[in-house]
Amino acid sequence: MDFDDSNYRKIVICLVAVILLGVGFWMLKHRHPGVFLGVPDLIVDERREVDEKSPSAETSVPSADAASKVLSENLPHESNDGRIDINSATFEEFKSLPGIGPAIAERIIRYRGVNGRFDVVEDLTEVSGIGDKTIEKLRERLVVR
Repeated sequence: MDFDDSNYRKIVICLVAVILLGVGFWMLKHRHPGVFLGVPDLIVDERREVDEKSPSAETSVPSADAASKVLSENLPHESNDGRIDINSATFEEFKSLPGIGPAIAERIIRYRGVNGRFDVVEDLTEVSGIGDKTIEKLRERLVVR
């Protein structure tokens, strides 16, 4: 095949332009990934244990103790009959319930902080690790105010 100089130059210029464009997009992607990916959502993996000493753990998600302090300052926790109000209970109060350990107590407080108040006791089933059997076992000890 015979290429005359003008066609050969056009092909070389097009290839160089494509390569330069590719390098430009690659650099933009690596220096500013948000342009291509958008703003990332906050994703919390509840199965991963957070190291309390790391600064990211303090700034990303408030601890259960901090959330319970804020809620506990103004609201009564126990009703006159000894039942615990799930909308104002502290981490320690949840932990004192049978079948509720530290992980589930923290999930309840975290869920309450993100989604707001519970309307009925059965809303606790929305929290990972709490099922209908747990609700039935705790129903007489819980109240929603």
